[in-house]
Amino acid sequence: MNNKIQSIECEECHRLTGVKINAKKELYEEVYDRISTKPSRITQEYKQDLSKFISGMPLRVISKPYRLIKYVNETRKVLKQSKLS
Repeated sequence: MNNKIQSIECEECHRLTGVKINAKKELYEEVYDRISTKPSRITQEYKQDLSKFISGMPLRVISKPYRLIKYVNETRKVLKQSKLS
């Protein structure tokens, strides 16, 4: 989850040791990072190519609800899987 080690396996005996990950904490940190870095990412985008940024904005505004729904569904799936583990 978020590129963190969930388990370690011994190469000789193949014994598996799990590492507990707090899925809700990981999700909170990811969302916080995305929100806190958004202003600088937007600024960087429009400084690189203002015309591309402006022309792409209407499509991004329309597609954002769908991208958000997809993200929420993927997150629910991961949280559900982490509860089963």
